[in-house]
Amino acid sequence: QYMVVTCKLRLPALACFLRVHAHTHKTVVFFSTCDSVDFHHALFKAARWPGGPSDTMGEGGVTDDNAAAASSSSLPPPPPTLLGPAMPVHRLHGNIPQAERMHTFRTFREATRGVLFCTDVAARGLDLPAVDWIVQYDPPTEAAEYVHRVGRTARRGRKGHALLFLLPSEQGYLDVLKKRGIAPTPLSLQQTLFQATPSRFRGRFRAPEEVFCLEIQQRLERTVDMDKGVGQGDEKGAEGGGGGGKGGAVAAVATPPLLTLGRKAFGSFVRAYATHPAELKPIFAVRALHLGHVAKSFALKEPPTSLKIGKEVVKVFAGSSKGKEKKESAGGGGGGGGSGGGGKKKEYQARKKEDGGSTRKSFSPPRQQPPAGK
Repeated sequence: QYMVVTCKLRLPALACFLRVHAHTHKTVVFFSTCDSVDFHHALFKAARWPGGPSDTMGEGGVTDDNAAAASSSSLPPPPPTLLGPAMPVHRLHGNIPQAERMHTFRTFREATRGVLFCTDVAARGLDLPAVDWIVQYDPPTEAAEYVHRVGRTARRGRKGHALLFLLPSEQGYLDVLKKRGIAPTPLSLQQTLFQATPSRFRGRFRAPEEVFCLEIQQRLERTVDMDKGVGQGDEKGAEGGGGGGKGGAVAAVATPPLLTLGRKAFGSFVRAYATHPAELKPIFAVRALHLGHVAKSFALKEPPTSLKIGKEVVKVFAGSSKGKEKKESAGGGGGGGGSGGGGKKKEYQARKKEDGGSTRKSFSPPRQQPPAGK
């Protein structure tokens, strides 16, 4: 199957799909880069499903997952995890130390349910029995890899399912698969979101799945923005980079690890997107991406202002509206045009302070008249 999802909805769509289909199954999710694996693994472990006592958006209250716990105990239920109660989440890629990779492989292999975020390192040579779902969140750079990824499920006579995420601009990839005898069927994004929408949203809104999708996105962005790296010592150490020693430690503390992981994943995703072979570049055109929307898919409120792709530096945003206002105010102080009111007011206040308040007659700010009789 395949599902067409816009950039801004990719992250909520993945969360909703896994919430609905992975809670009793083993699911493997493929990403294009190691940085994306690290970011999504950390985010899905740290984030909480909307609802519960920690919820500050919407009604709060007790969710379906925690209803039984709340009724059997006088204590408030724990905040619901993003993928359900005690759902194991693993990661696997080539940059992870060998001992950790082997431990993750054995743990996921013997488990009866769980989610494995990985790169194509898991597409070949690994025996992962009883995998129910394969999710290709990032399409493979080569069509041949599609077959190897899907081959991780439906093994040894078992049934399996596979889902491919596509952007609206990437639907031409279906023709490439069709030439190889592969014809996936569409899966409704709206229905997937609706299945994950809690009952408290239904009946209250005209499109409850859209309201709930927005709430998930805002919650994930807040999780990334507010995370301080508690319990993520490995990531903190890795972000020190460059100088090492005290300089690295200070930088790691100043930057929340999830925010740093998200920015790295954003950059590596765009760079990987530009490495598709020539025959697929018309479908996966990096210049056709709206990088602001891509940043939303990594739960970034403020994406990086520039990005290096090969030898070229691509500007993402010239700056936010607040930044522009500050620049205009700073530059308009001595200009004297109609748009320089903010700068004139600052100049007036500065001169008043220097001259002991005697500048009222010689310089008046816009829309401010001198008192009568002076």
